[in-house]
Amino acid sequence: MNRYSFRPALPEDIPEIAETYIQAFNDDPVIQWLIRGDELRSRAIREYFGYGLSRFFPAGGVYTSDDHMVCSSWFPSDYKPKKLTEEEEKKLAIMRVFWYTEKGSWKYETMNRLDEERTPTYSHWRLGMLGVRPEAQGKGVGSKHVLEKLRMLDEAGTPVYLTSSNPRNVPFYERLGFSVVDRIQLPEGPVITCMLKNPSLERL
Repeated sequence: MNRYSFRPALPEDIPEIAETYIQAFNDDPVIQWLIRGDELRSRAIREYFGYGLSRFFPAGGVYTSDDHMVCSSWFPSDYKPKKLTEEEEKKLAIMRVFWYTEKGSWKYETMNRLDEERTPTYSHWRLGMLGVRPEAQGKGVGSKHVLEKLRMLDEAGTPVYLTSSNPRNVPFYERLGFSVVDRIQLPEGPVITCMLKNPSLERL
């Protein structure tokens, strides 16, 4: 079995994928800006990633290695998570109060609005998240993992969009063929880098 295999995730993989994201994004500038930083941070960040995975898992774009050292989440631009019921909306509002910093709800809503304003309006796929556990970082497993999906999308001529929440990761994505197309300055917070890989333009 290939230790760093690339395969679609199964429902039973979600807890380990969430753990990979927790380890990979614990010191991420946007997560630091958004998620509470007290003694309850560990629980909050675990719930945050677990909930996000549960909402986007049905899009069919969550991938993992067999050992969960590297994971990624992708979704098509026309994907809409299932509409929440009134009771689910109330529960989510309570969870967000627990997850976020004092101004967290305002920060989250502002970040989403700024993100929507810059997201391409044409059909594309989005790399929502790529996580590599610390012990596997710097060994090329992240790029090998991402390239598996990018090859599929390149063959279909499908543009791929992402937002990098950490400036140190921008050169990594540039090496994979992404270009910086915009930046989002979060209020009282870090900068998010918007990046695009358009295979149709690359063939011109």
